[in-house]
Amino acid sequence: MVFISNAGRKVAVRRQAAGGGGAVVWDYHVVLIGGGRVWDPDTTLGFPVGLDLWIQESFFPLVRDLEPRFRVIDAATYRSRFASDRSHMLDKKGKPLRPAPDWPKIGEGMNLMSFVELERPFIGEVADLESLPRLTAPRS
Repeated sequence: MVFISNAGRKVAVRRQAAGGGGAVVWDYHVVLIGGGRVWDPDTTLGFPVGLDLWIQESFFPLVRDLEPRFRVIDAATYRSRFASDRSHMLDKKGKPLRPAPDWPKIGEGMNLMSFVELERPFIGEVADLESLPRLTAPRS
């Protein structure tokens, strides 16, 4: 799994369905990358799409102060360590800000923001656009 964000929690991602096929500024976004392909649940590029094409179409030209950084986590660690009770999707009174996704909550408790906070040490490796392909390449 790959968590996308930055220190300001504002990252520009192009070719997103939520933006009508255009750009969206996400506080964070999550995709699956494996075997040189990306499964981005919001991209308009296809499913899956090649990593190089996804990077080029999603992030270039770069927008100053909205550049992405990535936390790359192997699947086994993600499955065993990630938890989201969706509390981040509620307002102060507990009312949903948007409809919840169709899939069930993940894990027990809530540690989502530990994955999104890229400036503090946590599990996985943090990458920029240049090092992302190297970190997600198949291991031999």
